[in-house]
Amino acid sequence: HNQNGLWVSGGLATHDPTQDPTQDSRPVMHHSNLYDNSNCHYSATDFADVTVTLDAQTNWWGTTDAARIERDIYDRQDDANSPVIDWQTAQKAITVTSTATTPITVAADRYTGLIPLTVNLTINNPSNISLAHVSVDFDTDGTLEIDTADLTTPLSHSYDTQGDAVVTVSITDVEGRVHVNKLAILAEESPEQVVATLTAVWNSLLDKLMQGNITGALTHLNTNVQTKYEAVFNSIPDLAATVADMEKAYLAPSTLDDDNAEFLLIRNEGGNYYGYPVLFTRRGDGAWLIEGM
Repeated sequence: HNQNGLWVSGGLATHDPTQDPTQDSRPVMHHSNLYDNSNCHYSATDFADVTVTLDAQTNWWGTTDAARIERDIYDRQDDANSPVIDWQTAQKAITVTSTATTPITVAADRYTGLIPLTVNLTINNPSNISLAHVSVDFDTDGTLEIDTADLTTPLSHSYDTQGDAVVTVSITDVEGRVHVNKLAILAEESPEQVVATLTAVWNSLLDKLMQGNITGALTHLNTNVQTKYEAVFNSIPDLAATVADMEKAYLAPSTLDDDNAEFLLIRNEGGNYYGYPVLFTRRGDGAWLIEGM
């Protein structure tokens, strides 16, 4: 939960072309968790020898989506003075501990999909070890959605919001041994779902402003712009009339990516149509907020 998960600076820190390449660091990173960092998960810069490849295989990056992993790694694709970071054997399901001779494992019927995404887990017990208890945290929040001694309980969960989750399954056998498995789940939104979500955020903002509920309207704005727009809303002499005029406009999607979106508010002004940008950003918990308009 940092700005950069791992930052490696090579021997070219001063950008001196005569720098000794042997001073470049060559760390090997295996079986580690590198995710939930605000800037990037792994950054390598200022290498004198850019032919270096850093071994970062068999790590967990918070997702199995190759494009998202690449986005969160800063290497030669981003900077000519950076080496290649080889992450390609990212883990999908990680068996963390098992004291049994033959490990008990857990598999999901789906690891990725569009929301609402229902995931069903299956316990694989090849040695037929007698089991006593199972608990499951489906969304990495520390709360056990399933915690039971009834081994016939369906291990099922529905993800209604976009995002990554690491499912932790703890299985206790009759001898008290605990078998812990972790699985990565990615719940995604289709472009149509994103457009519908952002349109609903915009319409809710207008509804609250029409009611004169400025405090409620501000909850749809990112915290760093709430003070600015609170002053703007309070300065409008006839807020309801202004909002009624905005409701005549058409909100059209312009650009969409994982965490940011731009829409255009299309308005007819004197027979001419003009587009005014409305910016959205996705918060860490997956909620969309208005960043500017």
